[in-house]
Amino acid sequence: IRMVWQLGWHHKLWNIRKSKKINQKELADLLGITKASYSRKERDAESFKISEAKVICKHLNCTLDELFG
Repeated sequence: IRMVWQLGWHHKLWNIRKSKKINQKELADLLGITKASYSRKERDAESFKISEAKVICKHLNCTLDELFG
């Protein structure tokens, strides 16, 4: 039996952000939130607003579906 492990959206976000060499502070500044707040959201301890998710996707050059789907 072959098991396929799927990354959750927060792991996808972390991987895309790291691959583009963008830090949490940079995205937090774009969203107008603190780095601590952004960090909680990226860890899935808090939720991103849809407007924030759209800004993140635009900056990371990905779609909402690619990131959260």
